[in-house]
Amino acid sequence: MPLLESVFEPDGSFSDRQFVFVNAAFEQITGMKKERIQGKLVHEPLGVCDENWMKISRQVAENGVSERIAIDNMPDGKRYNCNMYRPGESQSRIGMILDEICE
Repeated sequence: MPLLESVFEPDGSFSDRQFVFVNAAFEQITGMKKERIQGKLVHEPLGVCDENWMKISRQVAENGVSERIAIDNMPDGKRYNCNMYRPGESQSRIGMILDEICE
């Protein structure tokens, strides 16, 4: 599970997400090491981020309503179910739980 923090432009507009916490389960599922991604902006280790994912993650952080989407643009080429939720009352953070989609 990663925990991500919103990053805003000086004018207050949303621009990105930053990995603030990554646990061992996320490392095991994705193969991405904590040392490589923690503290980085999402697009740095992942490359181009899906605009729909960014839009939905912003909505989850703002309104607190959890969402589940499929992600298929991870660097490992695998597909994942992504459950996004807002931990607590902070409107700038989201948590994610990933499950690999096996076909």
